[in-house]
This record gives sequence, C-alpha cells and structure tokens, in this order.
Amino acid sequence: MLHFARAFLRTALLVTIVVGMCAPWPVAAQIDRGASSPVAFLVPPGLVEVERGSRSLEEIAAGFPAPAEAAALLSSWGWIANGYSNFAGRTASGTTSLEVSFHLFASPVGATEAMSYYAAGRALMLGFSPVPIERVGDQILATGGVRDVGNEVTIYVRSDAMLVRISVASPYADPTADALVIALAIASWA
Repeated sequence: MLHFARAFLRTALLVTIVVGMCAPWPVAAQIDRGASSPVAFLVPPGLVEVERGSRSLEEIAAGFPAPAEAAALLSSWGWIANGYSNFAGRTASGTTSLEVSFHLFASPVGATEAMSYYAAGRALMLGFSPVPIERVGDQILATGGVRDVGNEVTIYVRSDAMLVRISVASPYADPTADALVIALAIASWA
C-alpha cells in the first residue's frame, strides 16, 4: 500500500509540473518574472528562466532524425504531454544554459522504451557520444559533445512514467555536475 501511495504522489507531482509548464509562454518577453517556474527550485544559482512552454507530439517528433517514425513510435509508447523550461546565465561552475523538458507517458513501460530512442536521436542529430553517469532514478542515460555553445551534456532520467531531458552547456567547462544535481532531485521524488 505504501508503494502505491508513493507512486501515486510521485506521478501526481510530475503531472503537476508538466501541466504548470504547459501554460502559454511562447517568448521570453512574456514570462512573468514574479511567477516561479515549476522547476525553479532545482535550478543552480546564476541561471534565470528565459522560456517556458509545451510542445505537441508533432513538434517533439520534428526534433528526431526521422520525424514520421518518431511520431508513430511516441504514439505507440503512450506519449501524453510535454512541458519545458529553458534557463540562461552563468553558474559558479560555468554552465551558461539549461533546458529541462518533461515528457509524460501513459506508463513506465512506454517511458522506458522511449528513453533510449530519445538519447540515440539526440546523439545522432548533434554528433554526441555516450557519457558515463552515476545511476539515479529508475533509469538514466547521458550523451554529450561539443556544439557551437561549447560543451554540452544531456541527461535523460526516467521516474515512473515521466522521462526528463536535462541539457546543460558551458563554453569552457564540463557542465555535467549541474545537470546531475537536477537529475538527483527528480529521482528523489521517487
């Protein structure tokens, strides 16, 4: 019974975050700086929210190497909703950008099946390689490489039916630690 109650509360919290992020926030200029992002308490000091919103299944699928295939697979895996927040600035460790994107699936099985597809798609699109990472949450994967913004690391962490992408970048430092702090916080909701 306790396990069921914890799973229910965890899912309710994650759904609340996604729903809270799905409010219409199309451009940074429209963000109410007085209203906290649902993930603001996770963000390292030095970063401020610059964008918040949600993406449709079609918009998510367009970010993969084969959008039609991605849309079909995401549908078959029970993809329900997305909510995201983007942050910019500079942390003490040198991170200059952070993206946190929540993807809610109908079941933990769907989120599990989608996780490696998400990571492989991002790695292929950006020329990233797998990054070793300590285990947190129900499941975790990481990829990273060098982009125009500098060093970037993306961590995917799954908690129940929620898949979360945490992407961090730094022009000169390894930003992994900042992403891992958020991944650990998300995993602690379990």
